[in-house]
Amino acid sequence: MRVVSSEPYDREYDRDREKVHEDRAYIVPVPVPAYSIEGPGVCVNNEEDYRGRSQCWASGADLSDLGSWNDDIASVRVIDGGRLIAYRDKQFHGDRIVIDRDTPNLHEWKHEASSVEVK
Repeated sequence: MRVVSSEPYDREYDRDREKVHEDRAYIVPVPVPAYSIEGPGVCVNNEEDYRGRSQCWASGADLSDLGSWNDDIASVRVIDGGRLIAYRDKQFHGDRIVIDRDTPNLHEWKHEASSVEVK
């Protein structure tokens, strides 16, 4: 299909438009690592196999109430020798599990943690 315009071709307009494109700065997205903390710590995801929403905590984080992460952790990545102690209830109460290596599926603990300590 051929498009015909009733407007005359304006060579100056095209030249000016090209100059604008030459002067324009383009922002190129740079990939950011999914897990970015320094030193020991852990990163959690709300889906198995480290998928979905993620959150990282450095060693020393004590979260007595996980807030939006309450009962939402499904997999854990351990960073630089970190360790996660997860409790079934808030305020570090109830059953607990110690995770000291990458765990792509928490199985019976999936979506069960309500408070955590990061060592």
